[in-house]
Amino acid sequence: MDFNFGDSVPNLATGSMHVQIDAPTGASTIYAGTSYTTIIPLTTGQLGSNAPPLPQYNTTTGVYTADVNNLQFGASYNVTIENTDSSSRDVTFSWVTSTGTEYDLTTVTLAAGTTSTISGGFSGALLASGETIQPQFKATAGSVVKFTDYTGFSVISQTNLVSNNILNVLRGDLGQFEFLKGLFTMFNLLVIQDKQNSSNLIIEPYKSVFIDAASQYITHKTLDWTSKVDISEIKLKPLKLKKKVFLDFVEDSNDYPLGVYKNATGYQYGSEEIDASIFTGLYGETKVEAKPFSSTFVKPIFDGFTTEMTVPVIYKGNEDGTFESYDNKPRILYNIGKVTMSNNTYYIPEQNSLSSENQSSFLQFSHLTETPTTANTKDYNFRTGQLIGSIGNTPIDNLYNTYWSPYYDELYNPDTRLVNIKIHLTPSDIANFEFYYTIRIKNREYRVNKIDYKPYELSSVELILIP
Repeated sequence: MDFNFGDSVPNLATGSMHVQIDAPTGASTIYAGTSYTTIIPLTTGQLGSNAPPLPQYNTTTGVYTADVNNLQFGASYNVTIENTDSSSRDVTFSWVTSTGTEYDLTTVTLAAGTTSTISGGFSGALLASGETIQPQFKATAGSVVKFTDYTGFSVISQTNLVSNNILNVLRGDLGQFEFLKGLFTMFNLLVIQDKQNSSNLIIEPYKSVFIDAASQYITHKTLDWTSKVDISEIKLKPLKLKKKVFLDFVEDSNDYPLGVYKNATGYQYGSEEIDASIFTGLYGETKVEAKPFSSTFVKPIFDGFTTEMTVPVIYKGNEDGTFESYDNKPRILYNIGKVTMSNNTYYIPEQNSLSSENQSSFLQFSHLTETPTTANTKDYNFRTGQLIGSIGNTPIDNLYNTYWSPYYDELYNPDTRLVNIKIHLTPSDIANFEFYYTIRIKNREYRVNKIDYKPYELSSVELILIP
């Protein structure tokens, strides 16, 4: 749903800055009060070699203040404290935000005249702009427990992060029915009320209901209505079909890779076209659109890169040759799972309190169930044209061949006809009838398209002659 964060929200970036502080030699002694007292490690402290203090840090107050929304903060530390009292004291150390949230809360008991080192670390504190966080400690008696040393102290701030709330807002305008309708269109699904339980809905592909009787909830029957037909009034006529039918996803005009593919091939990636020009008397066009979803172009992550790292690519191209994220339309992809490359690795920079590493595994998503493709590969596109690089051959098991072809193969047949006929139907006939039943009249089978039922009279019935 959110491959990009949208054109009004900055994309994810590392933006990490580090500060390491040795012992604050010469610093003023800081005693804990009975309420939280801020520890100020940089009064006259010596900076480590990695970087200067964070720009969010105030060396006078010891407070870190977020200068952007969604600033992620983390720290690791060793804090040495001393109990100068003649009695044991409980000491609590914590990182406290201006909203009262506490991170890494730790309480220790110090015997009289002893010292203790509190070690810990945390990450993931998300601060709004202007919100503060600071290291603080308190004791059960004031002015007797003092801070003496920081060792191995480091702080990481991460900017340009996007919170889940922003992502939820980004997709908040997408209605549940709109989302569900897109799935119904993709898989040509039908909804039937469960005869055994009226509060249940049976959802099955068209072919499972009308063609191959694959649904365990559907019982197919063929009803012989030969004796009920008024043979004196039968009208046959061709079905009113369109000359061309386009099955497609919503076009995402900002998607640069999709645009490049379309310009090069003249074909909308993932779409299918039924051209019935061989039949006379057909006119016009119609579209079956899996709204709100768009198709997703997949390719090796870099040109010339092996297929081991084939990923979805969704980004916007600018006239100056630069690329950026945008508010992309939702996509439907398979979660292929964790893929481990045998010949390649990629580099993950240091970020989010974690060290850098070279990694050979990644989580793969695609409109294909596997890369490279095999004879058993399934495809979430209506039809996929030529695949990029050595991803493999185009799969046969796509949305059109599997879910839509059985429907259109019956309609677009030279022997298919629409039959209007008068049939004497009883209340029992209507009560026990289902539209997925077939009707036999003499030696021909039909599907019922429409019934204008008239009790105790001849009903007008529109049938489709099955070829």
